[in-house]
Amino acid sequence: MSQLVSQVLSAYVDNGIEDEKEDVIKCLKDELVSSKVIRVVENGKISILKENELRSRHVEDVIDQVVERVLKPNQRELDVCLLGMGLERSFFHEKLISVDRNLLLESTTSKNWYELVSRLLNVWEFIFLYGAFESAFKNILMKQGQTREEDLVGSIVEMFPDVLQLSGIQKADYEKIWYFYTELRNVYVHNHGCINSRIKSNLGGKLNELKKAILSIHEESVLVTDLDEILKKDKIKDEKFYFLGDSELNIFRNVMVKFIECLESCVIDSGEIAQ
Repeated sequence: MSQLVSQVLSAYVDNGIEDEKEDVIKCLKDELVSSKVIRVVENGKISILKENELRSRHVEDVIDQVVERVLKPNQRELDVCLLGMGLERSFFHEKLISVDRNLLLESTTSKNWYELVSRLLNVWEFIFLYGAFESAFKNILMKQGQTREEDLVGSIVEMFPDVLQLSGIQKADYEKIWYFYTELRNVYVHNHGCINSRIKSNLGGKLNELKKAILSIHEESVLVTDLDEILKKDKIKDEKFYFLGDSELNIFRNVMVKFIECLESCVIDSGEIAQ
């Protein structure tokens, strides 16, 4: 479900951008040429040099329209409604709506708005997936009492050791992956995705173990360059918001979906589904 919705939203964004590409180029032609996003070639045709930059410019334009056509009119409508009710807002509540796109982008480590939106969708899917797995594990372990989030996978494996044979993955590797993504999940749930020195230290301490686990699972197929994409140093900065990349999301989704599928077989065979 989460992957489907994420793909639908991504496709919706991409298709919307594609449908309006010509209009964006027409309206912003001089700006796009000067910033070398596009160039004019023979017969006045347009050659796109930086596709993602063009997509980002479209997202920026949509943000500006939302501010002007939705947020500001809503503020005026609220004033009218309050006046009709015989109420008025206190002076200290009144302020102009101002959205600085550049300042918002600078608060993250994303290169442009298109990348930021894409990574936000990754975060949404990750939080949804983690919550679904966590709920399933806790439901199975209900009779054992309270289990800490980071210990859920280990406890499940102890209860259903056959999951290892079915999946062909070692308990230690599952635990390393789950530990890392539990830490990452906490960043979003408890700190809204904003990085600080403590978080960097916690993530960094689990990152090497995560990479070892991935190499152990996919030693014949994984590329070192793929591992380098996980928590790249230029993406993890103090007081900046970090949004999940495709590689990080794919690793979590693929490994944990395999785990849950094998676990389902074990639970059904044993008949130990918690009521």
